Amino acid sequence: MVARVDDPDGLATLLLKYRVDPSTNLNGVTMANNGAGLFSAAIPGQVAGALIAFHIQALDNFRPAP
Repeated sequence: MVARVDDPDGLATLLLKYRVDPSTNLNGVTMANNGAGLFSAAIPGQVAGALIAFHIQALDNFRPAP
């Protein structure tokens, strides 16, 4: 999985969250910064025919002024 992500405050973390149907339990994989706003991660291999649902979760570096 590769995603282009941009945030003016910078990114604290970027996670690829996925589940294998019919499970509702989410697993997370930290996405690596490949430069130029591109991040990547791999979902571990699954059995043939497995259906995977996924989304990307980002947390920015915004820190409000005291």
